[in-house]
Amino acid sequence: MKRLIIPLLCVIGIFVCQAKGPSKIYVSSTSGDDRNTGKSQESPVRTINCALSKGNDIYLKCGDVFYEYIRLKGKRIFSYGQGPRPVICGYKRIVKPKWKKAGRNLWKIRLSDNLFSGYDTKGSSLLNNIGCIHEYDKDLVHGRKVERKNELKEDWDMWQTHQYDSRSVTARSFDELILYSKTNPNQLKLEFSVGTIGVTMSESTLNNIEIRGFGCHGIVPQSNSTITNCRLDAIGGMMYIGTSKYVCYGNGIEFWVDAHPVEDCLVENCIVSRCYDAGMTIQGNATTKLIPKNILIQNNLITECCQGWEDFLNNGKQYVNCRLKNNVIANCGNTTGFGYPSSRFVFCNVLGHNHNVRNGMIIEGNTFIGGNLYCASPSNGDYQSNIWKDNIFYTTQGQWLLSYYTGKSDLITLPKGNDMSKSFKSAKETAIQRYRQKTGDKTTRIEIKSEDEIREMVRSQLKAFGL
Repeated sequence: MKRLIIPLLCVIGIFVCQAKGPSKIYVSSTSGDDRNTGKSQESPVRTINCALSKGNDIYLKCGDVFYEYIRLKGKRIFSYGQGPRPVICGYKRIVKPKWKKAGRNLWKIRLSDNLFSGYDTKGSSLLNNIGCIHEYDKDLVHGRKVERKNELKEDWDMWQTHQYDSRSVTARSFDELILYSKTNPNQLKLEFSVGTIGVTMSESTLNNIEIRGFGCHGIVPQSNSTITNCRLDAIGGMMYIGTSKYVCYGNGIEFWVDAHPVEDCLVENCIVSRCYDAGMTIQGNATTKLIPKNILIQNNLITECCQGWEDFLNNGKQYVNCRLKNNVIANCGNTTGFGYPSSRFVFCNVLGHNHNVRNGMIIEGNTFIGGNLYCASPSNGDYQSNIWKDNIFYTTQGQWLLSYYTGKSDLITLPKGNDMSKSFKSAKETAIQRYRQKTGDKTTRIEIKSEDEIREMVRSQLKAFGL
């Protein structure tokens, strides 16, 4: 579980008041001016936060990029014009490369220096708690943070500080970043994801917006949130401040059940890719009054995340009509250089870690392609915290169907061998039956494909979603 934090410094200077002017406000980062009225496409304001103080329905110009953290309550955000989705972006881009040698294959850069464009961290060390490194000319995402400087051993390993306890973190803890690279990074086109959330929202709507490059979470919705036709990419990876042990984290869309209710929400027709942790998740410390209720997540694509879906609810509370339905979760658990260290075992399509929950998430009609299926914690001796209905899992030989969350006990793997042989068929059926007995999943269709077939199925699904 990765606890939700919103660094205080990320909201300094942001004040969203009740709308006093016209409801519909247009915003353009390329042609707008915050001194404009925003009433028409010919007179847009420049920043989203300015627009939020003027109206309730906010229209962002397609093709524009907005380097802002957004907090929504009772607002609706749409797009206008032609071109790609407008982007809410958390990248700070190096425009004056000044990497300096810091040892063999080690390079150091000062994040507090005036070297960057894009997201303005305004000198905040906490916002310089980097999540990932993006080669923007190649669209490659890199970077795994290590706890100690002497653990920098592979290309794109990065280190910032050993101070992850909130009592020891200082205002300057994240001013520098040290990177392991056999290539001189001054020759590369790089940008960093900053240490904050992209959007927090309640009683609000997001439609046809892209959110990318935030080191914390992409979107954190509370009750009455609707997220449709959106894209999230390259989310997470920053260091969590305030634990007794070293943790990095970051989810695409995280429903956090703790201080606020999370009810009556919809996530539909979205694409979530390249998240450090889970593409989408419900987690937190539910209480009697705060139980996730009426959350529908359907017809989305989740791809190249460490986990596709994660439910991680403490305190033994139930889910009420929460559904993961008719989604495609493809190539999750197979990270591409960004995510958990390879030594960590939790790579899967679905991660369930619900303490003493017997009626959890309804996982229905989904298509899982590639990777491992389910990693969970046992409740009352079994893994039956979720309700599974009519899913399809396509994978290759040797992948696992089930594993215990903290390690390899109760590991149920699909066999390897000649799939025409009687012994292989028997071993496959035994593994599937053991999985069904442990999880209560009686209906998921499990099919073993070749690696080429899996790659083609993934390509086909990406194409179907316009990628």
